[in-house]
Amino acid sequence: TPFGQNVPYDLVIHINNQFLRIQCKTCQKVNEIGSMKFNICRTDGFTGSHKQYTKNDIDYFCLYCVENNYIGLVPVEETGSRAFTIRTQMPQNNQMAGIHHADEY
Repeated sequence: TPFGQNVPYDLVIHINNQFLRIQCKTCQKVNEIGSMKFNICRTDGFTGSHKQYTKNDIDYFCLYCVENNYIGLVPVEETGSRAFTIRTQMPQNNQMAGIHHADEY
């Protein structure tokens, strides 16, 4: 549940004497090819416009998938602007370039 007033992060954690800003995102299910797609853009509640999170906004995304209870922590620099896909299975063609596997996070 979102909390606070117009801040880009959902929670702050303190680790090794530094504070990290965390934005939490969820997805409902794993699709038929074994991937979870997370919507990671900010949406303005008044205009409906979308904006990318940056290092100035947050440090990490905490990603949670309801179907398989997956939880991963992804640095904001490793994500795109609108969505981030994590694979739970290797692709059938064994292509590895650009693939984000669940075990990495």
